[in-house]
Amino acid sequence: MNLSTLTAAVVLFIIASAIVMSDQMNDWGLFLPSLLIGLGAYILIIGLWKKVISTDRVASDDGKFKIFWGDLILTLGVLVLLNHWYPGNLLYLFIGLIVWLGISILLLGIRPKASY
Repeated sequence: MNLSTLTAAVVLFIIASAIVMSDQMNDWGLFLPSLLIGLGAYILIIGLWKKVISTDRVASDDGKFKIFWGDLILTLGVLVLLNHWYPGNLLYLFIGLIVWLGISILLLGIRPKASY
């Protein structure tokens, strides 16, 4: 099984689980956050997997790219969920997003020292 087949299956599973969860809780406002959290977590896992098993720099950079976007989507899902539970805090959630982006960019930009 290649990665694109696995991704298609996982995305369909995430969509189905978001629909079921929203329907069972009678709150369709939870559909978007649960979808974003599921997709972000999957992309983050794929990025970590590519980063760990990579032997060349191109695959490692692809892993970092996926880690960044997975982290961003996951964070957006959590922030939308927090805004759904505690409305009226949009400014503070936006500030939290900006801080989280800065931290993740700093952490992903760190290059390990070459060992001789």
